[in-house]
Amino acid sequence: MSKAVLIGASRRLSAVLLAGHFAAVVCVLAVPLPTLFQGLVGLALLISLAGSLWHHALRRASRAIVAIEPMTDGWVAAHCRDGRCWTGRVAQDSFVSPAWVVLRIVPDGMRRARTVVIPGDAVQAEAFRRLRVWLRWGVPAVGPGAATHDPAPSV
Repeated sequence: MSKAVLIGASRRLSAVLLAGHFAAVVCVLAVPLPTLFQGLVGLALLISLAGSLWHHALRRASRAIVAIEPMTDGWVAAHCRDGRCWTGRVAQDSFVSPAWVVLRIVPDGMRRARTVVIPGDAVQAEAFRRLRVWLRWGVPAVGPGAATHDPAPSV
């Protein structure tokens, strides 16, 4: 599979982020804390919500991943909004379902994985299906001692 999967904005992910942040605000208000502390935590949650929506749901941040290009042997090229492109291997703990893909990518030469949440409404239906099939059946199990890969994607 060599076609890039373009990832756009997602209403579904926006709704999940809104619901999660709203629930956190309700929890903070339900705990008997000083009003100033509740206000500061509420402000922090609003800032977190804005950043999460901008980066993950709307994909407007410069480092937001806007395209994934599956390559061979469990490697992908990730394309960011600012034009940067990097390669990495798909981690074994990635999650695939009919509605969501949680893609964990370990960048070449790094130890920590980067997570990309891809809801079905952020990708064209056929491209989402191909990505899910590739992740379930086409990606070999790559362990921590995997061989390095030529980081030149075909864009």
